[in-house]
Amino acid sequence: MIESLGSFGITLSYHRDETVWEVREEGTSAPAARVRRPGPPEAKVPCEVYAGRRLDEFVGLVTARDAAGPDRALVGRVHSDAHPNPFKDQIRVDQFGLGILEGKATGLGSLVRNSVGRFNFDSTMGDLVAPLTLRFSGPEGVAFELTRHAGALTRFDAKVTDPRVNRLLVLSVVRLFELKTGGLDPRKLRARMGGLFGRS
Repeated sequence: MIESLGSFGITLSYHRDETVWEVREEGTSAPAARVRRPGPPEAKVPCEVYAGRRLDEFVGLVTARDAAGPDRALVGRVHSDAHPNPFKDQIRVDQFGLGILEGKATGLGSLVRNSVGRFNFDSTMGDLVAPLTLRFSGPEGVAFELTRHAGALTRFDAKVTDPRVNRLLVLSVVRLFELKTGGLDPRKLRARMGGLFGRS
């Protein structure tokens, strides 16, 4: 199941009627999980997470604010104090029973994006030139990291170092940053345009 995932990538595909994520453990080609969300790219509805050999076992729901298990009981919340520059957001993950994990920007991408923000350019331009890395830590050290690749296409890598971290909450942070970044992703733009013109 997804709770055994350590390092994994998330690729997204956008369609007029749904968005689909494929979650693959590092070094493997077959997806370990699939996430489906009905509606256009910005639709604020829960994402359904499936795993198992056939990717047909419902394992939970994620939104940009929280995550729930297959019984729909919340496992934790994501708190975001928004800023126009996503690197200056204050992000906290509150996993029930584990405590608060604080997210901080790290690496060269942080310097590039903060420079972009300082000169008041559109922060979406930062998506093209610099990766976005957030490191979440608690009292016992680093719990997980999430990186959005540089470039127009929306892709993420996650690395979980504390095995107690619920992977559904990691996917909640992915959803949060999917909404905040990738504004120039051509697949999102096509999905939006398809929605404008209806079914062909």
